[in-house]
Amino acid sequence: MPTHGIITTQEPYHHHACEMSREAFDLAVKYKLTEQGTATTLRQNTEITLRGHLPKIMVAILYPMVIWMSKKQYGVRLKNLKALCEQKAE
Repeated sequence: MPTHGIITTQEPYHHHACEMSREAFDLAVKYKLTEQGTATTLRQNTEITLRGHLPKIMVAILYPMVIWMSKKQYGVRLKNLKALCEQKAE
């Protein structure tokens, strides 16, 4: 199933955002980078808008399993995204 998306904000080293849509849902994701001394904090905000009853029922049933499975992968992916966003332009 294809996903159509657009980058809505790109402020290198500070703020990135995108919006994606599929038949069953819309997804808006924002990433905010904040310098804290020699470290950078990466925060993510995700908004999901479901369309129709079937996706809402599926989410209610599968949500606990998805959370359990994604906790392991989530940290690694955010660290990789953070490293990519912090790279200096050459």
